[in-house]
Amino acid sequence: MPDNPNGRKLGFITHAVAFLAVVGLLAVINTLTRNELRWWAIVGLAWGIGVTAHFAVTFLPLTLKKQPLGPVDIIGISAGSIALLVAIFSIGIVGRMPAADASRRAESEARGERFSWGSELREENDQTVPGAFREIEIRTIAGSIDVSGGAAGGVEVHSVKTARSASDMDAIHVDIQTLGDRLVIQEKRDRIAARSGSIAYTVRIPAGLTSIVADSISGSIEVSDAGPGIDQNLHTVSGRIRSGLARDLRAETISGRIEFASEGKRVEAKTVSGSIEADIRAVAEGGSISMGTISGSVRLAAFAELDAELSLHSLSGSISCDFPVTASVQKNNTLEGRIGSGRIPVTVGTTSGSIAISRR
Repeated sequence: MPDNPNGRKLGFITHAVAFLAVVGLLAVINTLTRNELRWWAIVGLAWGIGVTAHFAVTFLPLTLKKQPLGPVDIIGISAGSIALLVAIFSIGIVGRMPAADASRRAESEARGERFSWGSELREENDQTVPGAFREIEIRTIAGSIDVSGGAAGGVEVHSVKTARSASDMDAIHVDIQTLGDRLVIQEKRDRIAARSGSIAYTVRIPAGLTSIVADSISGSIEVSDAGPGIDQNLHTVSGRIRSGLARDLRAETISGRIEFASEGKRVEAKTVSGSIEADIRAVAEGGSISMGTISGSVRLAAFAELDAELSLHSLSGSISCDFPVTASVQKNNTLEGRIGSGRIPVTVGTTSGSIAISRR
């Protein structure tokens, strides 16, 4: 497809604005959870390097060629400069982490508490919840969630609680509730002022479940070997999402990659900073596929009998499709058309990245 300079500039502007908005949101969430502005700075630094590189590739040629600047150029250069400053500021925050640890150690010792410097206090617990459950919900604030199959006679819950001080360890708990055929596993805090602490879950489930809900603010989520026929709703703010095989799937993250396989009716995968890699093994009648990212590519491998109405859009990346497509629109990083009779709507969008659809 022909080069589109304005599309590339708008793609970078969208990328930079998304970066600034996400880092700002993460900083606010981190402040509310009293986690000392730590992990937002790591995200800001890692993603900021990518934004800076995107900025240089898009706008540096303008400076070298001394071309006159239009409104779009001025907005792009301004956004890129702010993003660069945020990345530099993140370096300072990350560099001051050891000093912050020392300060908190002194505070804890003054209160007569244990404090872990350089590593966290850690407590592990195992619990089996008997019952024939159809649904399971797992929620945590700052920890990972790992769900797998293979349990017999109930749901096996392995939790790892970590914190920097004894008081923070005492302030967070694993709360398990049985609500009919629904099991809820979540993190509870006695006081909002706990300055650190997280709970990571490793959960083994028995056969017979039909729904998994996993929700984390700062942590990765993975579902593996759970068996077919399970709807999955997976959500995190800062972390990767991976699902080995889902029926219907909804996966959302702001800062992280999404990888999954599905064979249900509906698929919805969204991320802001990260790529998406999908393995579509089947789509039931009346289903739909929707995927989108701002900073990242989308790769979709589909079963050979895919019958789809395509709507693929990228501002600054290529689009390719291995299936024969009867195109209605094909220009400027856009491809719309049908594979077969167009039975299933497939909508994919990205701002800074490519889109590729291939056969499994």
